[in-house]
Amino acid sequence: MEFGWRLKELRAARKVSLRALARRTSFDHTYLWRIENGEHPGTVEVAQRCDEALGSTTELADLARASEDAGAFGPNLLRSIRQVEGSEVERRSFLMVASSSVAASATGLIGGPRAIGTGDVAAVRDMTALFSRADQRHGGGHARNALTQYLMTDVLDSLTGRFRSDAVRRQLFSAAGEAAYLVGWMSFDDDRHEEARRAFALAVELATEADDSALVGHVLRAMAHQANDLGHVSQALRFSSTSVEGASYLAAGPKERALMGVVHARALVSANDHQAASRALLQAEDDLASASAGDAEPDRVFFFGEAALAHETASALRDMNDYDGAIREFERSVEARKAQTFTRTHAVTLGYLAEVQARNGDLETASDTWSQALDAMNGVRSGRTRKVIGNMVEVLDSFQGAGGDQVAELRLRANDLLSDSQ
Repeated sequence: MEFGWRLKELRAARKVSLRALARRTSFDHTYLWRIENGEHPGTVEVAQRCDEALGSTTELADLARASEDAGAFGPNLLRSIRQVEGSEVERRSFLMVASSSVAASATGLIGGPRAIGTGDVAAVRDMTALFSRADQRHGGGHARNALTQYLMTDVLDSLTGRFRSDAVRRQLFSAAGEAAYLVGWMSFDDDRHEEARRAFALAVELATEADDSALVGHVLRAMAHQANDLGHVSQALRFSSTSVEGASYLAAGPKERALMGVVHARALVSANDHQAASRALLQAEDDLASASAGDAEPDRVFFFGEAALAHETASALRDMNDYDGAIREFERSVEARKAQTFTRTHAVTLGYLAEVQARNGDLETASDTWSQALDAMNGVRSGRTRKVIGNMVEVLDSFQGAGGDQVAELRLRANDLLSDSQ
């Protein structure tokens, strides 16, 4: 799908008709049309000829090769991710970048000759859950370094130890993968994007070694989220498509499927495929609706429910310029969320809601909502909340002095919060 979209974009940018491209590449124009519209995956040979015809060096060929790899785990998927990042990702190189002050020779989680058992796996999962809840409440900037150090000194070194069984080995690799994923997520939230990319790639490596395809999909979903926020639409589509089209989606529970699906919808919106995005949003709603209390969902999706789905749906509608729909869904998210538990996201949702209200012409209501958002941001250290503040100032500037004292107060509070977060 991603290869087809990029082919269409390149062809349009160069003002080359489909029939003209067919003549230049000696392929039937109907065949190329099917590739562009996702009805056929295409091949590396097709991509190479199109690259030559469109002057796009090896861009399309690289996408075609990645598409061939996307359905498999192990070396193929890892190579695909590494191609996007531009370098080989070694777990030690990531750790040295993220926490260079910690000695790489630490004895690790277990120490001594004792074999690693299920209790050790539970300890890693419990610690990761603790950090995850702190992240949701206080933002990724608060405990990211502490989690990185724990991952290095107490988790990763243990992976070369002696295990009571192969099942325990896979469980510990999976638990380590979740911890690495959370380091990536907290880094992403704190605007440390290179650290986030390295941690996410490490998490995929660990999850692959654990044969935990659902966790692989969960991490790819996070990578897609990051890529989409950074404007890397091709990467976002590639990662999110892999998470919803293969073994990851099939192995996941209903809540995790919904989470993967709604991020895929966001990427589709960015690629201007609004019809496919709408279908993905409906599927995500159906997946979440099918979840029940008895499902064996992993702790990593504890945050995802009605409020989170409404937030992501609203963001998609906003990006499709459906402001009324976005306001409705953002308001539903605010109403459904437990603000004390998910403080960071609550503040972000309020900020997004206020921005849409303002762009929809209701500055007075938006100012009230921004005030609530700033209230919620006290004590939160997050790049996303800082971005909400920056967007607020930008939107207020566009109103050229309207709003009087209330807007002036918002600006003062924004300056104070930004100063405190430095």
